[in-house]
Amino acid sequence: MFSAIRKSSRFASFVLVILICFSLFAPVAKAEASDYINSYAASIHAIGNGKVIVCFDITDTGKMEEIGATSVLIYENGNLVKTFYYSSTPSMMAYNTAIHADSLTYSGVAGRSYYAVVYLRAARLGGSDTRSSTTTSVVAY
Repeated sequence: MFSAIRKSSRFASFVLVILICFSLFAPVAKAEASDYINSYAASIHAIGNGKVIVCFDITDTGKMEEIGATSVLIYENGNLVKTFYYSSTPSMMAYNTAIHADSLTYSGVAGRSYYAVVYLRAARLGGSDTRSSTTTSVVAY
């Protein structure tokens, strides 16, 4: 019984984090003319215990063969401390869809400042486009 409650609680926490991430995208979503990318956004949030979560989303102009983030670079007090690649973090990239969103958690140090640079890509029929999005800074707590 406690196992089921624990799983339900973890799922509810995950859904809450995702909703928070996506509710904050509206004012910072970028739109630039492209044959592949319609809009994209990235944000970073402190979530406690020194952890930060990087959220991103990307929408395209039609169904893409590949869409998502190719890499996410996390900076601590201005220095690169972690790079996530889609080759080792498969959830960063989606296939045969028109939209993709994901979040990545980094365990940092409370009191330090963090920001991220997210490199996004959409591709179909041998063509592609890439964009980068740099988040604002947050202080982990």
